[in-house]
Order: sequence, then C-alpha cells, then structure tokens
Amino acid sequence: MKIKTQLYVAISIFNILILALAVVGVIVIQSLKNDTQGILKANYKTLDYCRNMLGVLDNGLTNEKSLAEFQSWLEKQKNNVTETGELDKTNSLIQHFALYKLNLDDKNLERLIRSDISQITLLNMNAISHKSDVAKTTAHKASVWISLTGALFLIISLVLLFNIPASIAHPLELLTNSVKEISLKNYSLRVDYKKKDEFGLLAESFNILAEKLTEYEKINISKILHEKKRIDAIINNMHDPVIGFDNSMNIIFMNIEAKSVSGLSDVEVIGKQANEVAVKNDFIRLIIRNLVLTDKQNEKSEKQYLVRHCPNVCCISGSGWICPFPSVATFW
Repeated sequence: MKIKTQLYVAISIFNILILALAVVGVIVIQSLKNDTQGILKANYKTLDYCRNMLGVLDNGLTNEKSLAEFQSWLEKQKNNVTETGELDKTNSLIQHFALYKLNLDDKNLERLIRSDISQITLLNMNAISHKSDVAKTTAHKASVWISLTGALFLIISLVLLFNIPASIAHPLELLTNSVKEISLKNYSLRVDYKKKDEFGLLAESFNILAEKLTEYEKINISKILHEKKRIDAIINNMHDPVIGFDNSMNIIFMNIEAKSVSGLSDVEVIGKQANEVAVKNDFIRLIIRNLVLTDKQNEKSEKQYLVRHCPNVCCISGSGWICPFPSVATFW
C-alpha cells in the first residue's frame, strides 16, 4: 500500500471513529431522554390529577361545581392510565364516585374514593421509583458503552499512531543512512526495502544508482591502473634518474636509474619524507638542496616535482632557465 493511500485510510478511520463515538453518545442520551420523558409525561401527571382530586374532596363535594371539577380531573386520569393495575384502580374510583354522587353523605364511599386515589398515587410513585432505577441502569450502561467504545477507539488510534509514522520514519532513516554510506564511497551498499510504495520505488532507484557508481568506480580504477602502469613503464625506461615528490615532499616514486644512482630501494624511500631520507643519502640531500634553491627563485607553488640527474643540463622552471646545480635538471 502506498504512503498516500495509508494516510488517506488512517484519516478516514479517525473520522469514522469520531463519528461512531458521536452516534453512540447520541443514542445513549436519547435513551436517557426517553426514560425521563416517560416519567414526566405519565406518572407525574397522574400524581397531579390525584392531588387535585384530593384537594376538591377535602373542600367538600357539596355542589355541582365541585362535583364537576372532580369529574374533570377524574376524566383526565382515565385518559392517562399507563401502569399495570392502574386501569382497575381508576375504574374502581369511577364506580365509587358514581355511587358517591347519589349519596353525598355516605362517609364510607368517601373513604373508598380516598383509598382508590391513594392506591393510584402509590402505584405511580412506585412506577416513578422503578423508572428512576431504569434510568440509572440506562445511565450505567451508557457509561459502560461509551467507556468500552472510547477504549476500543483509543487502542485503534494508538495502533495507527505508532504504525503510520513508523512506516514513514523507518524507510526515511534507512535511506538517509544509505546516502551517508554512498557519500563515504561505500558503493557496494544496497537498500533492502521490499514494499511497493513510494519508498520502495525510491529504494529501487537508489540501488540502481549505487550499482552504476560501482561500475563507474571499477572503470575509473581500471583506467587509473592502466595509466599508472603506462607511466611506470615510461619512467622506468628512461635513461635518466627520475624521482617524484608530492606537495608534502613525500617521495612517491623512483625509477630504476634513480635507485641505481642513489643506492636506495622502494622500501627505504616510497611514502617517506624526502628530508628524512636526505639525512642518510647524499644524492637525495643534493636534490633537496637544489629544490630549495630553485623554489626561492620561483614565485609559483606547484604540487609535484620530477627530478632528474643529468650531467651538464640546467634546471627548467616556470620562470625560465636557471642553473643552481649544473649536474641536476628539475622539472615542475
């Protein structure tokens, strides 16, 4: 999967998790709302009707107005029956009230009416208590569901959080280290990254580049070795002594004639300071003195010297013909 696709998928998953958590929250809140509305709409209204009926009954049912008011509250209660057993209690109240209207002085019927109203009130109060417990249970379930959902989404988010950056940072680190190795001319290094994403394509291109650099280095080394062998052959076939110095005055080569004249071997001179060798060898000391004298007359500083011991030949420098030693010729 490509990095771009991975990022799209991760962002989409995050959005889906947020949406899902919001949906769970809305469902839970709506459930609590429904439980609360059930208590308010049904049971609280019944309690209010019963309270009003008791108030009218306490004031006395002695005239048509009070009887009509009691009847109106009783009709509302009849239309608001919601609990189990409440209909029987309401019908009993209706029957007792109908009998009471025929005999307003019957105290026994009044007690029965009060008993019916009390039973209806108690029934609804118990229902309120039960629904309150249901609401608490719903709230507890809501807390559990939200907690579980949040924990699950948190785990998924953490998995994405650790995997997505790692899938980007690891190949970047791998490629960065590989580039550093290439800068140190370690052209044999190859990036081992098998995924078919953007970094996989970059790793493949990097490996091709490293392979081309390896081939180029082999070609250059081959050319350099060939040129070195050719130059060595030319120098060794010269009849004049030839000694080469680098810009630090280290002896880098001597041809056969120079070794014969100086009596030195490659082991004794190659890679060593000319001043150190000159201490023990008169020929090298003579050449060093010649170079010092010539350098004082020449304003330009060069990097390599070729010294030849040739009888009766003057020194050749960039400033013209000079002869500090008549028997030594110097080229640079």
